[in-house]
Amino acid sequence: MADVWPKTVPKEQHPFYVLHPEPIRISPLLRFARWSALGLGIVYGFVRLRMVSKYHADIREWEVQKTIHKKDADKKESLRVLREQNEWIMKITDMNLEEGKSQLGVEHLYDLK
Repeated sequence: MADVWPKTVPKEQHPFYVLHPEPIRISPLLRFARWSALGLGIVYGFVRLRMVSKYHADIREWEVQKTIHKKDADKKESLRVLREQNEWIMKITDMNLEEGKSQLGVEHLYDLK
């Protein structure tokens, strides 16, 4: 590979040139300890991630159930309000309940109890 350094300035005089010192020899025991700590950290992270993932999966499932129950409760409440409105209309127009349900077409509101 060709040297891509500009020929106008020598490497040692260029402002961006960094002269690195010679690498220090590290004891094999320290090197082994470093790599072991790295490996243990990776294994711990993997195990911890699995534990946290299971915990949060339970939380997400609980939130889904809560949302489903809330939607059901909201639907029942809206049907209750519609029933009360229709009964109020029937009361004002002097209709009995059975006659009013068929005339207003709101039988579906009274089927779900």
